[in-house]
Amino acid sequence: MNEKASIAEIKTLDEDEKLRGYSETLHNLRKDGVKKIADLKQEIFSLKKSKMIDSAEKQRLISEKKIWN
Repeated sequence: MNEKASIAEIKTLDEDEKLRGYSETLHNLRKDGVKKIADLKQEIFSLKKSKMIDSAEKQRLISEKKIWN
C-alpha cells in the first residue's frame, strides 16, 4: 500500500472542504473569546487610568476582571 498521490489530486487548504469546515468552526469559536479579551483589557486599562477610584478599589476591580494568572 505504498501509493503516491498524483499532483492533480493534491488540494490546497482552501480547496479541501473538510479543512475549510474545520477552519470556519474554529474561527467561530475564537471570535467571541478574542472580543471578550479585548474588552477586558480595555476595562482594566480604564480602571488603571481612573483618578476617581482609590487604589485599593482599583486593585479589587482589576483582580475581578483578570481571567488569567
